Amino acid sequence: MMSDKAKLVNDGDPPPYLTFPGEQVLPPSDQVIYTTTGAGYVHVTESTPNDYMWLSVLTCLFCCWPLGLLAISNSCEVQSALEVGNIPRAKEKSVSAVKLNIAAILSGVTITIAVNLIVFLVVLPNQNQDDY
Repeated sequence: MMSDKAKLVNDGDPPPYLTFPGEQVLPPSDQVIYTTTGAGYVHVTESTPNDYMWLSVLTCLFCCWPLGLLAISNSCEVQSALEVGNIPRAKEKSVSAVKLNIAAILSGVTITIAVNLIVFLVVLPNQNQDDY
């Protein structure tokens, strides 16, 4: 019995590319993977993990650049892992990139709030006292 994501393709219909048993081929995002099972080809749909590069660049520019650089590094590793077909490593680095992006956003917001509090509660009130 086959799952919803897998269905047997007619033996007369060749897949768009051939694979050998046990070989993993990486098609584009939201791809279709064809593998042999001995009885024919199995059509399996699997989506690739997101690299979150756009979010990593934005957090590096506008939030917390050290964490943003680490997130960009993990995003690049997702792309590299996908190029060689290492989907488990790509998923691992994708999760890591998201966590670093969230940490960078939270750090940027926290630092911005702290700086504004210091400026408005400490610096500006003391400026008025120096004028007299």
